[in-house]
Amino acid sequence: MIRHQDLNDETLHSMIRKREIVWGGNARLKIYGTLHCGSGKRMKRMNRIFFKNVEEARNAGYRRLRELDAAGLRMPPSSAVLMVAHCQPLSVIVTGCH
Repeated sequence: MIRHQDLNDETLHSMIRKREIVWGGNARLKIYGTLHCGSGKRMKRMNRIFFKNVEEARNAGYRRLRELDAAGLRMPPSSAVLMVAHCQPLSVIVTGCH
C-alpha cells in the first residue's frame, strides 16, 4: 500500500506505467477500485492510496467498491493510463475504448 501524498507526480506516473500500481483506494473509507473509477478522481490526495493487486488491498482490510461488484469487474483494462495533474482531482484517460 502506497499513500498518494508520499509520491510526487513523476514517481506515480512511472509506477503506473510499470504496473507497480494497478488499484486505488480511500484510506479513510477502506474501499478500493480501479484507477479510472469516478470516486477516485474526486478523492482528496491525503485519503488516496494505491495497491499493486487485489490481494494487497484485501490483506490490508479494504473492500471492493459496490459498483465494481455489481458490474462483475475483476481487473482494470490493460489500456488504462492514469495522468496526474499537479492539483486535485486526478484526470484519467482510457485509451483503446470503443
